[in-house]
Amino acid sequence: MVSATDNDEDDTIEYTLLSDGKAASAFKVHPRHGTLSLAGPLLSFVGSTVNIAVRATDQANPPHHGTAQVSISVLPEDAKVPKFSNSHYLFAVAEDVAVGTVIGKLQQTEQDIADVRFSVFDAPAEFPFTIDRSTGKIIVRQPLDREKKELWRFAVRAETAGGGHTMATVTVRLSDVNDHAPMFLGAYDRLSISEDAPVGTSVAVFSATDLDKSPGGTISFSLIEQEKSENFFKIDQESGWLLVASPLDRETRPLHELIVRATDEGGLFTDHKFKVEVWLISMCFL
Repeated sequence: MVSATDNDEDDTIEYTLLSDGKAASAFKVHPRHGTLSLAGPLLSFVGSTVNIAVRATDQANPPHHGTAQVSISVLPEDAKVPKFSNSHYLFAVAEDVAVGTVIGKLQQTEQDIADVRFSVFDAPAEFPFTIDRSTGKIIVRQPLDREKKELWRFAVRAETAGGGHTMATVTVRLSDVNDHAPMFLGAYDRLSISEDAPVGTSVAVFSATDLDKSPGGTISFSLIEQEKSENFFKIDQESGWLLVASPLDRETRPLHELIVRATDEGGLFTDHKFKVEVWLISMCFL
């Protein structure tokens, strides 16, 4: 199967063969799925490698396309070819597993083939896994990070000493671990409010984001420190709105030093210090 992706949303991809001659007449490709299948006999290709080109075209105006070269080895009918127990394997692993962890194993089912070697075919950039050539075990070889890449898709090749080989595709999904504290977005360092602002007046809104998925990425806000015992301000824990909680008086306290805390449901938090200045309302009489 040939597979292509398109960064545009809801874009349909169509597959076509570009090769001509005998190769083109021996194979066909499904226009929607990209599945390669036989269209004719392969007797004339036995013992050789057939190279064909497949084009993937989107439905844009004008259309965009990409081309993949596919090599197919045609073996004699009695050749020993390994077989995977599945054509596609799906594994899930937490993003914080240790390097060296075995996350799964690919099974080869042909009992009369003694020596089969496994390898990753055309590994993507920064590939974080390796495969044991003898056992087919997939092993973590470098730290994982779901926030950078959640899904890894790749192909594994099983090959005999005589050249017979087969392919299987593998998808590894990284599950989220609450390993990121919230981050404030454009947080304020200094705010101001009139001393005659009534209780309930909105002063400012704090916002934060978290790279982790919910529930670990759900954020609540709180004020964790205020001078003395008077609570002049309060914060809505869900929206992040800072509100006046009691009457203000510039003469007794012109400046309030506060700390707002953003906490995710996993308990990780980030604090931000800020100040609120109370300014005086001057009244002039003519």
